[in-house]
Amino acid sequence: MGDVNLGVSAEEREQLQKQLDVEKNINPFTYEPNFTPYEALKLVLGIVTVPVKFSLFIFCLFNIWIWGKIMTMGSGFNANEPLPLWRRMLFFPCFLFNRLLLLVMGVVWIEKTGKVARTIDAPIVVCAPHSTVLDIFVSLAIVGRYSGFGKQEVTKTPFFGTFAKAAQTILVNRESKQGKEESLNELIRRIEEKDPRWPKFLVFPEGTCTNRKRLIQFKRGSFVPGVPVQLITFQWPHVFFDPTWTSSTNRKWQILRLMTQFIVRVKVHCHKVYVPNENEKKDPFLFASNVRQAAADYLGVGVTEHSYEDTFLSQAARKAKFNPNDIVDFEFASLKDMFEITLKDAKRLLKRFGADYTVKKTGKMNAAQFARALGVPLTDPIEEIFDLMDKDHSGLIDFKSFLIGLTFISQKASSSDGVEILFQALDPDGTGKIDAKSLHQVMTSVFGKVSKEQAKALIKSADPDNSGFVTKESFLKFIEKNPELLVAGLKIRSAYVERWPAPLSVHGPNTRSSKVEETMVGTPNPTCEEV
Repeated sequence: MGDVNLGVSAEEREQLQKQLDVEKNINPFTYEPNFTPYEALKLVLGIVTVPVKFSLFIFCLFNIWIWGKIMTMGSGFNANEPLPLWRRMLFFPCFLFNRLLLLVMGVVWIEKTGKVARTIDAPIVVCAPHSTVLDIFVSLAIVGRYSGFGKQEVTKTPFFGTFAKAAQTILVNRESKQGKEESLNELIRRIEEKDPRWPKFLVFPEGTCTNRKRLIQFKRGSFVPGVPVQLITFQWPHVFFDPTWTSSTNRKWQILRLMTQFIVRVKVHCHKVYVPNENEKKDPFLFASNVRQAAADYLGVGVTEHSYEDTFLSQAARKAKFNPNDIVDFEFASLKDMFEITLKDAKRLLKRFGADYTVKKTGKMNAAQFARALGVPLTDPIEEIFDLMDKDHSGLIDFKSFLIGLTFISQKASSSDGVEILFQALDPDGTGKIDAKSLHQVMTSVFGKVSKEQAKALIKSADPDNSGFVTKESFLKFIEKNPELLVAGLKIRSAYVERWPAPLSVHGPNTRSSKVEETMVGTPNPTCEEV
């Protein structure tokens, strides 16, 4: 097998093998519906009540909106100041219609244990896990009027905008760091005022819905003030129908099934007030982690370092027709700690991984599919790179190995000088641009079997202007966006350096182009096939 200069030492190879051992973890964003004959019977019997239930559901939402509108009418309303008693009393009808809404959705009663603490004792309520669309309505039934964080865009929506205003929601400008800090400062201001007229501040710190099998990372925002919090845990006991609402849930189908249920059970436990110690007051991440562990211990589930970003990765996997359980069986946060990899990078590599239909079906990729994903022929150098990722030597790799391996190797190969040298190798005439002809000549000399169509396809992908060639500037931008392609260019770069080992100018024109051309493309590989 040809020796490729991967720029990876024996120690780094061993490190990569350890990193490929990233522990598989239960994906907390998947949902597997259990549709039994009994559920089918309930659907048939209950379908006739759906129009009535849906009408009542809209009726309840409309009345909540009306009373919220009345509550916030007039020039005297100020969302940044505690409301007078008469305005707060106008929220009582919202409470009643909220309870009717839950009844319509099958929540006949709420099995509640423990007591809701006074606002002065615990100004912040932390609810977990967040797993259903009904959580916010159950929270309202248990806690009463509460405030929380909300994105600024919510004020533009008819129903939720009015409700957010009536609840005195703290609006967050998610586009700027300063906006987020201002929101936290507003929360701290309200807490420090210790005015009982302020509503409780309630938050689902996971930030998204999960399947309750694990508790994901708690966001630190509500723990920054360092004040006592009350933990409220939710459980949705079921035998047949699971009301879970995650990124992989079919929303319309779930709503339909929810409206055909006879009874939907929910158990709510109000824990004792959690008073942070001095270390937790200074470290909101520690505070959030310890409260999460307390919730996990009570619920009898584990914790995972999955975060909000994992939700989007699972959504991307589902959109790409993968089973998220098979593809995203790791914590993205753990990879972020190992590499400087963004969610955008991971989604791009997921798209490249799933370009082959067979890979989508199996969730595994062989060496030939790996080469096609990179847009190069299967040669000894490419097989060597593949073998580095194939830890168990099964001849197949999964997305985790594909993601970790390509990121690891491309980062080793992505020094600015290395990219410049690769460009010089692909531009043997020193013209400052690469066309399909020169690319085909160089790749044929190095790899052997390369078709003209493959060379043209690579040029087209890096040529946004359809000019038929790639300038150095376009090449650098293309590699910056697709660093994994440096893996395929390692052999070309290695051959160029080996055959012309003298110091190379990476900042000016290639003055040795004729000698390089003679060395690399003057004697074509006898195994070359012109297509």
